[in-house]
Amino acid sequence: VSSVEMVEQLVGLVERCGVVEEALVEEHVARETDEKRIARLEQIVSKLNKVISKKEEKKIGEDKVLKNKLAKLEEEQLESNKNFLELVESCQGMEEKVKEIGRIHENLLMEVQDLKKEKETLIN
Repeated sequence: VSSVEMVEQLVGLVERCGVVEEALVEEHVARETDEKRIARLEQIVSKLNKVISKKEEKKIGEDKVLKNKLAKLEEEQLESNKNFLELVESCQGMEEKVKEIGRIHENLLMEVQDLKKEKETLIN
């Protein structure tokens, strides 16, 4: 192999090294860009996870408050139903007493009429 061929091969190798170096630099720049993008996306995901966690905690708190309100309303409804039942029973008792008083009143009216008749009979 002659010195001219060697020089040509060396020039070819230098050119290839230059091409490989450019490719490596471009790859390195692309990786750095990708790493920056990945880091930014990771920050965004982290922020989103925090927001989601806060919303879930808030929802759990709201659910707890609503469950307590519901339990209280159910308790109040049971108490109201009990009171209403007692009121109905009391009204039924009063109704029976009013009917009895009505019967007594009718009996007394009949007795008054009988006494009036008897009085007229005695007067005449």
